[in-house]
Amino acid sequence: MNPRVRTLATHAAAVLCGALLVVAATAVAKKKPIRDEPVKPKARMLYVQRAIAGEHYKIAGGKASANLILNAQTGATSASLGTLHSDSRELVFAEHVHEKEDEYLYMATGKGILTIEGKDFVAEAPCALFIPKGSLHMFTLDPEGGSLNAVQFFTPGGPEGRFRKGEFVMPPHPKPEY
Repeated sequence: MNPRVRTLATHAAAVLCGALLVVAATAVAKKKPIRDEPVKPKARMLYVQRAIAGEHYKIAGGKASANLILNAQTGATSASLGTLHSDSRELVFAEHVHEKEDEYLYMATGKGILTIEGKDFVAEAPCALFIPKGSLHMFTLDPEGGSLNAVQFFTPGGPEGRFRKGEFVMPPHPKPEY
């Protein structure tokens, strides 16, 4: 793996872990009771999901891929997490709106133009993007900006389901760990 990508991925993981620690600290500060019994999920609950095990789809006319990692199908009902990747120099995510969901992205690599409500914003990795619910938005990858690698969150989850309209692809098999 490219050292810069590894560093950016490590940074993204640190940011995510920091956010989880803040949530945990907030719960402790509010003195929420500790459960004596495990929560019984309504769906199949995966507490740890290897990214390779997510659902992989070709999207944007085959110019990009989405990996759906955590969502309602894995028991995560309040948010969803996935990744986006593209090597295409002609990638455009067309204008669309998420009526009820905020969208968050962490771009580890790539550069492009995020357009929200007709205003253009340059997004160059490493950076974080926030798209409020109800906002008309689109993203155009800069052909000179390199590959796009991003982590995508929706709160609540749901919009990632549109990626299932794409072609399902089998993920590469990981090397065995000894």
